[in-house]
Amino acid sequence: MNYIKAKAPEFPKEEVEVTLLRWLKINGDQVIKDEAIAEIETSKVLFELPSPCFGVLKEQYVKPGMVIQAFQDMALIEIDEEKESEHRRIVKQLEDRRSRYCCSDMFDAVNNPSAPLRFEYAGFRNESYWEMKAEGGNVVGYPLHCPWCGRKLLKAFE
Repeated sequence: MNYIKAKAPEFPKEEVEVTLLRWLKINGDQVIKDEAIAEIETSKVLFELPSPCFGVLKEQYVKPGMVIQAFQDMALIEIDEEKESEHRRIVKQLEDRRSRYCCSDMFDAVNNPSAPLRFEYAGFRNESYWEMKAEGGNVVGYPLHCPWCGRKLLKAFE
């Protein structure tokens, strides 16, 4: 079994006293990557301590009300290797798909069905082209360049 320590974040330099306000998870709880597991309070702001991985919270090193330092070990988490592996696979797959598009706005316009301006790859009689559609599915144009970044649109994406 592999373990990882959840560490306190870096705090603004002007913060002198930083305290652990409360734990949102207790020992034995399942945690999800980037899920808040504790709240950290400064004189100006409230931070959430995110879980660094999927797994099970095994041990809390700090008690509520204790003063903490930047990058201090806060908790021990047993890593769920299966979920971590699946998460890495999904993130890589999404990054691969996103890299095929000229910009993130174009990616969203193609992949988000609720986007106000949609792009679809279409074809007619051995010709293929991009259709730009407004809400309701009405075709409003056949662009050759991305309306967001101006790059020439590629012929096809898989």
